[in-house]
Amino acid sequence: MNIKMFDKEGKKLELVTVSKQWAEVKSAKQAVKDSVVYYLAKQRQGNAKAKDRSEVNFTTKKPWQQKGTGRARSGTATSPIWRKGGVVFGPKPRDYSIKLPKKVRELALKSIIADKLKNDEIVMIGKIDLKEPKTKDIAELLKKIECGRSPLVVTRENDKIVRLSVRNMPDVGLIRVADLNTYQVISHGKIVIEKDAWSVLEEKVFGAK
Repeated sequence: MNIKMFDKEGKKLELVTVSKQWAEVKSAKQAVKDSVVYYLAKQRQGNAKAKDRSEVNFTTKKPWQQKGTGRARSGTATSPIWRKGGVVFGPKPRDYSIKLPKKVRELALKSIIADKLKNDEIVMIGKIDLKEPKTKDIAELLKKIECGRSPLVVTRENDKIVRLSVRNMPDVGLIRVADLNTYQVISHGKIVIEKDAWSVLEEKVFGAK
């Protein structure tokens, strides 16, 4: 398998041959699905909270006498059947995260990257080198290398200039290769990855050579 290689000006240089191990990776749809669910579950804050009748701050005085009014008996204004009363079985703060073995997450990432390779959805660039934070510059670069509307830019290290340049482009993702995960890959179209970042990715997926 090969990846198109571009320079920082957007000029095509060559085809880079990737590891033969990518061709041996089999599709793992279930692992991909589980990894996406795992990621989204971890993003949930789980801080939704509703007061039950013991937590509502109302007087404890009986609204009216027990008998003689012709009304139904009522002991407290915090009853769930009353307006502003407590909530029955309301949400409580909880942890939504789930457990997923590290090997499954690694398999999912390996599988989705291999699919991108087979579908020619990965573009390599020597290094994204911007002199100043400017959305126009990064937009022109991405246009020249024909990476589509919603690419995922993967860098070797955190680059403040690149981050500031990309933040005004809602459809463009930016992530450090060490933080790359299945959800980010599947949420975008083509991947634009720096050459050094690709080496780190292969080492991350297949282990040190």
